[in-house]
Amino acid sequence: MQLPAKRLHELRVRAGISREELAVAARISVRYVQALERGEREEPSVTIAQRIARALGVNVNDIWPIDCGDGDTSVASVGRDSA
Repeated sequence: MQLPAKRLHELRVRAGISREELAVAARISVRYVQALERGEREEPSVTIAQRIARALGVNVNDIWPIDCGDGDTSVASVGRDSA
């Protein structure tokens, strides 16, 4: 499984948007986007994760999988249509 930082970067590039555009769409700073993509910040708040996922057109779990404790991941109940 890819690290969230790498997934975030790849999803952003696939969506064809810059870090600046993602920051504006998610209402966060460009520096925060950069820190997430470098792996310096691993888990944003649920609200910010939702905004980022929505801006990328994906589910939160596509970027930050939920660990069920047994090593498996499941789809988060929090998705792009929440909040």
